[in-house]
Amino acid sequence: MKKKKMEKLRNLLARRNKIKILVIGDIMLDEYIWGKVDRISPEAPVQIIKVDSRNYALGGAANVAHNLIDIGAKVELCSVVGDDANGNLLKELILRAGIGNKGIFLDSKRKTTLKTRVVAHDQQVVRIDQETTAPVKKEVHEKILSFIDRKIKFFDGVILSDYAKGLLTEDFIAKLMKIFKREKKDVVIDPKGRDYRKYRGATIITPNLKELELASGTELDFSHRTCSDDEIYKASEKIMKKTHCDMLVITRGKDGMSVYRKGEKAVNLKAEAKEVYDVSGAGDTAIAALGFAYFSGVDVINCAKLANIAAGIVVGKVGTAIASKEEILKKIDDFTLVKRLLTDKELPSTVSRLKANNKKIVFTNGCFDILHTGHVFLLQKAKSFGDVLIVGLNNDESVRRLKGEKRPLVSEKERALVLSALDCVDYVVLFSEDTPLRLINEIKPDVLVKGGDYKLREVVGHKEVGAYGGKVELIPIFQGFSTTQLIEKITNKYNNS
Repeated sequence: MKKKKMEKLRNLLARRNKIKILVIGDIMLDEYIWGKVDRISPEAPVQIIKVDSRNYALGGAANVAHNLIDIGAKVELCSVVGDDANGNLLKELILRAGIGNKGIFLDSKRKTTLKTRVVAHDQQVVRIDQETTAPVKKEVHEKILSFIDRKIKFFDGVILSDYAKGLLTEDFIAKLMKIFKREKKDVVIDPKGRDYRKYRGATIITPNLKELELASGTELDFSHRTCSDDEIYKASEKIMKKTHCDMLVITRGKDGMSVYRKGEKAVNLKAEAKEVYDVSGAGDTAIAALGFAYFSGVDVINCAKLANIAAGIVVGKVGTAIASKEEILKKIDDFTLVKRLLTDKELPSTVSRLKANNKKIVFTNGCFDILHTGHVFLLQKAKSFGDVLIVGLNNDESVRRLKGEKRPLVSEKERALVLSALDCVDYVVLFSEDTPLRLINEIKPDVLVKGGDYKLREVVGHKEVGAYGGKVELIPIFQGFSTTQLIEKITNKYNNS
């Protein structure tokens, strides 16, 4: 991905003014029962799960909303729940996540959808669904429509998340679309079912390959574990004619995504996931990122790139999960290699954002002239003390004052690039002073790290960090490794030869 495009996506995520998104769809409670298997039942040939723990997560449209909140949007959620314990817990989790819940209505005749997944050794063993899929009562639909009609003007865009649980009926969607058309609101839809004609008027529809096959009536060839672009194009043309949508963004699993626009060739994007552990909620994350970017004015190709990145993060986790803004930003930085060389102007806002997200910040510093094993060991150990590692890097002028006129051997730009290539380093910030005290006072790290060749009283900033309750950690040095020793070894070897 080109660096300038990635920088635009980074700036989008980093900006402070939040867009407002309305999410309408089926919401559900995801329950996870975690345990271990060490024997087979004597009663039947089934595994016995010894339960270790249980947790609950937002599912369906609620997971879409949760992803949007974490990316940086303001969200109102419209849906229906049953008048039951699961519904109460679901509403509590929604409120706790910071999602607007005034558009969630009760239907006493319905069960709140509960999906229970039993997981042993990070593998899903069985899923149990408790739900009502009959259409929502007319009077409940009318309440939701009235709420949306009053509030729609305050939103930048709308996402419909259809899980075929009875909320998004054809008649209900038709009435919604009239409201959206009147207010000129873009609509992104995660579809379900065979008949996509109910989605007429959508801006973007986001089917996966199986959904595309079902809705288009076109048999796709999965015999070689993939489908040809030509097959997908023909199926997509059928969907676009049925729905009159502006664009289709098709999720293709391990093959990434394809974007189709009227009268244009498809654009294919490679998948970003290195390892896939669990696809639960990946579609929710993708449509959240796509909608967030599109409603912010980003072109659809870059919207799909952001969705691709976010979905790639989520499938690398076990269970229904979200892709946080920090995770996406870090992934974007990985594409540009330099994991964000922070300027003095960027540092305060970055630190504020990290602290607002309850990230534990670790700080260390050094010249790092010719990176060696000792450096890597220190940096990896430093990262283990928190969530984010910020490295203060002496600039060239500072190194010369500390080490002599012949140093540094490697320029500040190159040293920053090499440090940024390490997974354990999140941010690099240059400083020109002889000590990093200014940076320490500005960052106020939770943990300050230095090598074990220092004593606590010799560590610059130890008093300041201790004064506000922070910690200082001294890492034992890796004996036999230093830049000075490397220089001597190289000099002796080549002089003798």
